[in-house]
Amino acid sequence: MNYLSISTLLSQKRFLFVLLFALLSTTILAKESVVIDSTENNFHITPFLNYYTVENDNLSIEDITNKDFSDSLYLTKNTKYIWTYADIKIEDSEKWLITIEPRKNGVLYLKDTNNTWSKYTSSDYIYSKYKISFPPISKALTHRIYIKIPAQFYFQSSKELRISVISKKVFEEDFLTNTIVSMLVLGAVFALFFYNLFLAISTKSWSYLFYSLFLCFLGVRFLTASSVFKELYLTIEQIVLFSNISMCLTIVSYILFCLAYFRMSYKNTWSKILLLNLMVVVTFLLSSSISRFYNSSIIPLGVADIFTGILFICIFIFSVQKVRQKALGAREFLATNIILILVSFVFIVFNIYLDNKTSTIQIYFLNGAIVIQMLLFSFTLAARFNLIKKQIAEKELEKEQLEKNQILEVQKLIEQKNTELEQKVTHRTQELSEKNEEMGQLIEKLDTTNESLKTVFSDLQIQHNKVTDSIRYANNIQEAILPNIDKIQSTFSDFFVFFRPRDVVSGDFYWYLPLENDRHLIGAFDCTGHGVPGAFMSLISYQILNETVLVKNKTMPNEILDELRKEIYFSLKQNETKNKDGLDACLILIDKPNEMLYFSGAKNPLYYVKDNSFETIKGDNIYIGGSYGENKFTLHQVPFREKDTLFYLSSDGIQDQFGGENNMKVMRKTFKKLLLQNENLANKEQPLFWDNFITNWKGNNQQTDDILLIGIRP
Repeated sequence: MNYLSISTLLSQKRFLFVLLFALLSTTILAKESVVIDSTENNFHITPFLNYYTVENDNLSIEDITNKDFSDSLYLTKNTKYIWTYADIKIEDSEKWLITIEPRKNGVLYLKDTNNTWSKYTSSDYIYSKYKISFPPISKALTHRIYIKIPAQFYFQSSKELRISVISKKVFEEDFLTNTIVSMLVLGAVFALFFYNLFLAISTKSWSYLFYSLFLCFLGVRFLTASSVFKELYLTIEQIVLFSNISMCLTIVSYILFCLAYFRMSYKNTWSKILLLNLMVVVTFLLSSSISRFYNSSIIPLGVADIFTGILFICIFIFSVQKVRQKALGAREFLATNIILILVSFVFIVFNIYLDNKTSTIQIYFLNGAIVIQMLLFSFTLAARFNLIKKQIAEKELEKEQLEKNQILEVQKLIEQKNTELEQKVTHRTQELSEKNEEMGQLIEKLDTTNESLKTVFSDLQIQHNKVTDSIRYANNIQEAILPNIDKIQSTFSDFFVFFRPRDVVSGDFYWYLPLENDRHLIGAFDCTGHGVPGAFMSLISYQILNETVLVKNKTMPNEILDELRKEIYFSLKQNETKNKDGLDACLILIDKPNEMLYFSGAKNPLYYVKDNSFETIKGDNIYIGGSYGENKFTLHQVPFREKDTLFYLSSDGIQDQFGGENNMKVMRKTFKKLLLQNENLANKEQPLFWDNFITNWKGNNQQTDDILLIGIRP
C-alpha cells in the first residue's frame, strides 16, 4: 500500500468518525415527538418545542426551516416574532385544535401531500379567533409543524408562553355549555338588576340604587368572562382590562351598598376602613390591568387578589359587628354574605396558588354562588323594606295618637288659661286705674323737665357755634401758612397739588421753600391724627422746617428730616411724657441748574413715572417723633431734566380710603396703577380726576383720612 492510499484511508476514516459523532449528537440533542391520541383531551406540547426569534417579518417559511433553532427561548424588547416547531404524531381520527396561551393569533405551517408548505390561521375556525384548527394529516406518521407567534406580549417572561393541542369536540362542547350557563347567569343578573332599579326609582332608596349598580357591573363582569367574548371578540389584554375595571366598579358599588344598607355616615370608623381597603384593591386591580395592557408586569395580579380577600374579611367582621349591635336586617345581611365571602375566598386562594388558572367547574361554582347570593339579597332587601314600611306605619299611628292626646291636653290648658286670664284682666284693670293717676303726676314732672332741657340745649348750641367758629379760624390760619400754589406754578409750570382734608383742618400739609441758586424744597407731610390735633402738629412741624432751613442753614432733605425728628422729640418732651405723636414725610430738593433731584423719606416713598414705566424710591423706615436714635435718614438723588418724567409725593390718605364694590381700601397697588394711568394728564386735570375718584370710591362711607398728593414735572 503506497503512501497515497494510506492518506486517503485515514481521511475517509476521519470523515466517517465526524459524521458518526454529528449523528449521535443530533440524536442526543433532538427532542422527542408528541404522540396525540384519544386517551387525553389536552396535550401540553411546550416541553417539546424548539425556538427561533426574529426582529422583522422578512423571512419566509423556507428560510425559517434552514435556521438553527434552540430548545430555550430568549426574548428581548426588539423581538417581533417567535418561530417554534415540534414533531407531532396523531394516532387516531379525532379532530384537534392548537391553542396558544396567552391568547394570540398564531400561524401554523405544515407540509401537505405535495410536500409544499400550507398556511393555517386562527381566522379559519368559527368558534375562536385564537385557536387553529389542525388540518387532516396521515396517521402514525411524524409531522413537523412550525408556528409563528407575535412576541409583543411575552418579552418580559418566556414562561407565559404555553402551546397545547386540545380536542376540538371537547372544546366545542365546553364552549356551548359555557355559553348557555353564561347566558342563564346573565339573564338572572340583569333581571334582578331591572327589578332592583325599579324599586330604587319607586322607593327613592340609596341601598336599592347601589345594589342595582352592583348587579349591573357584575353582569358586565360575567359578560367579559363568557366564552363568546373571550374567544371571538376580546384580546387577552382587553379581557384583563375590562374584567378588572368592571370588578372595580362592582366592588365600589357593593361597598357603597353595604354602607347605605345600614345608613352609615362616611365619617364612621368602619366606613373609613372599608373605603380605605376598597381604594387599595381598586388601585392594584387598575394598576395590574394597565401594566398588562401596555406589556408590562410590574404589579402581579395576585397582590390585588390578596387585598380583595382582606376586603372580604373586613366585610365579614363588619357584618358580625352589625349583628351584635342588633342593627335592622343585620342577620339577613350576614347570612346572604357568608356564601359569597366563603366561595370568593376559596376562589381567590385557588387563583393565587394556581397562578390564575381557574377550572370551568370553579367558575360555574362561583357563578352559582353569586346568583344564589343575589337572589337572597333581593329577598332580604324586600323583607327589610317591608319591615321599614311596617315600622313607619306603626310610628305614624303612634304619632296620630300622640297628636290626639296633645290636642286634648291643649284644650284643657286653654280652658285653664282662659280662667286665669279673666282673673288677671280684672286685677290688671284695677292696677291700670292706679297707674293712670300716677301717669298724670309724671306728665306734669316731664313738662317741667322739658323746659329745663330746652334751656340747656340753647346753651349747648351757643357753645357749639363758638367751637365751630374757632375751628374755622384755625382753618384760616392753616390755609394762610400753606404755600401759594400759583407761586409754585410760576416756577414749575407742570405742577399740581390735590389737598382734601377729612375735617375742616388737616393733619396733612405741603411745604415749599425757594432757596438761592434756583434751588427749591418741596415736601408732603402726614402728621399723627387729623382734625384739630393733626393741625396743631402740622403748625409745629411747619415752624421747625422753616427754622431748620432759614436759621440753621440746612438744605439737604436728609439733614432737614434729621433735625425735624430731633426738634419734635425734644420740643414735645417725648423723653419725659412718653408722647408718641409725630409725622411721616416725603421731602425733595430740586437743583434746577444742575438738573438733579434729592430725596429723603420718613416711611413714605417717592414715585416717578417715565416712558410708561413706574418707579419707586422707598423712604427710610424711621418715624419722626416718639423716639430719637443714632440712625440717620438716607439721601437719594435722581436726574431732574427730562420732560416726560412725572414725580409724585403723597401721604397715605388715598390708598387707605374705604369704598368700592367690596368696601375695601384702595391699596397701594391700585394707587400706583392710577398714578401710571394719569401720566399724561395736565396739571389742571389731575386734582379734578382724584377728587371725582375719591368721591365715587367712598360712596356713602366717610372719608378715612386727610388726603395729599403732589405732582411735579421738570
